[in-house]
Amino acid sequence: MRWVATRYDVSAVPPQGGYVAKQCPVRAQWDTIAPCEPRPDSPAVASRKHDGLVFEEEIVTALLAAHPDAGVMPGFPAAPADPADREELTRAAMTAGVPVIIGGRLPADLTGRRVGLPDVLVAAAGGGYRAVDIKHHRCLDPAPPGPGSPAALLAPLASPWLENAAGDQPFTVRRHRDDLLQLAHYQRMLEAAGFAAGDGRRYGGIIGVDSVVVWHDLDAPQLRTPAAGGGVKTRSAMAVYDFEFDFRLDIIAVAAQSRQDPAVRPLLVPVRIGECGECPWWPACEPALEAGSGDVSLLPGVGWRDWRVHRDHGITSRAELAALDHAAAVTAGGYQDRPMRALPEQIDLARAALGPAAVYRRRGVGLVTVPRGDVEVDIDMENTAAGTYLWGALVTLRGRAPATLRGAAPEGLCRAGYRGFASFEPMTAGLEAAIFAEFWDWLTGLRAAAATAGLPMRCYCYNASAENSQLRRLSAGTDRAAGVAAFIASDQWTDLYRVVTSQLITGGSLGLKRVAPIAGFGWEVDDPGGDVSMLRYAAAVHGDQAAADWLLTYNRNDTEATLALRDWLERSASDCPSIADAR
Repeated sequence: MRWVATRYDVSAVPPQGGYVAKQCPVRAQWDTIAPCEPRPDSPAVASRKHDGLVFEEEIVTALLAAHPDAGVMPGFPAAPADPADREELTRAAMTAGVPVIIGGRLPADLTGRRVGLPDVLVAAAGGGYRAVDIKHHRCLDPAPPGPGSPAALLAPLASPWLENAAGDQPFTVRRHRDDLLQLAHYQRMLEAAGFAAGDGRRYGGIIGVDSVVVWHDLDAPQLRTPAAGGGVKTRSAMAVYDFEFDFRLDIIAVAAQSRQDPAVRPLLVPVRIGECGECPWWPACEPALEAGSGDVSLLPGVGWRDWRVHRDHGITSRAELAALDHAAAVTAGGYQDRPMRALPEQIDLARAALGPAAVYRRRGVGLVTVPRGDVEVDIDMENTAAGTYLWGALVTLRGRAPATLRGAAPEGLCRAGYRGFASFEPMTAGLEAAIFAEFWDWLTGLRAAAATAGLPMRCYCYNASAENSQLRRLSAGTDRAAGVAAFIASDQWTDLYRVVTSQLITGGSLGLKRVAPIAGFGWEVDDPGGDVSMLRYAAAVHGDQAAADWLLTYNRNDTEATLALRDWLERSASDCPSIADAR
């Protein structure tokens, strides 16, 4: 049994797929009301969907090679059979105990208002089935040395069952929230149909680009969610899914009433979140959010919970937030009746967003500082779901470095300028490893030369989490792992994003594409960004030299942007006004 969170009559709501629980609840509302003409998928989104289907076909081909007796529903995945037929065929296959079922449609759960099409169903040893989905992203990271997160529970495609999974692998799991909620949806459907695993263990699997089944315990607390009294609470995928799905059933039920009778108000108003950039209903939300001084959710870091706290206190706009007493917010730790440690920061963000300056110094920051070296290397990598295909490095020699390095190492190793370690051949694990090895061995040689010459050296990137993840992953299990770990932990590796965010505030994004123009830097390529780069990479792999050149220019510009930003921080950022003086 579980607590049912619906508050409205949802019996007329069309059965929903698992996607609804993981998407923005406002989107579920607009899907029912259709407030405007939805915008089509961007080329980048369309490309990701296409790549996902191609990847799904590759995994299905591998599964069929390993399990020639698998039950495959007609037409999967390109042209599914009639839903009723597919559902009946799936039920028959599960009743017969077919070990692996591909492309099934679970029996509709009319009570729970669910439909679902898991990519794979695998039989459980005690009877029943577990769902496995295919996702075109990475699901594993190398395990850090020493005690820490439990090892990933993995099973090969040739033997995908949970009972055959091993937990002694040198990996940790990337817990994609959307994946877990999708698996919880299928789990509820299996339970409703009487086909859940008979041993009572609620697990679901994901096959990512790692090409193994990564098993997840859906009852284990592993998703961080807002707590009622502030802070966060870790909950299970099942608990989070149950709340999110039932909440959206309520939303859809009321939205259907509102569409029939405009006097009925929908449950939700728009809130700006990360998903908005790719939502088909953004044209309906944007005008409402941008009206006047702008909704408080336009500020970075103001999520659903904070937005609700502000709204409960009558604060709905950035101007109203900016007008609050900052000193009182610091003293009270938030609103008087609601702890909110981030309130002083959000007041400053609102003032920065509405103030006349493009950027402000944070409170208490008098002189903006940035670590510098005689030898500086700006590093930026480019990757897709298939792997990391480009490591870019811009070498700058300052002070006495040009003269001192001469003779300390081969001239080609220590020359100033940009280097791109890349390949635009179809990605394989071996090719990815070779690109990384060439980059890392070059960087190690340059570091050794600088040390021999007694020159201070600094390496920089902007938001190191992505680079650190790839550095650890690609060095894991090699003789480079210890060197990578030592480099990441050293003072030689500087995350320029942290340098910026610890000293400056803008009221908006502090991403490189937003901050570098303040320093006077501009990209040579049109529409620079990760989504466009993935489209260009797909073209480059198919032989488009112009696309490959675009990627190298884009990556070079990213490294040049961090250098330009660093120079500006040292030269001019201290002249920015203090946010303490903004009102």
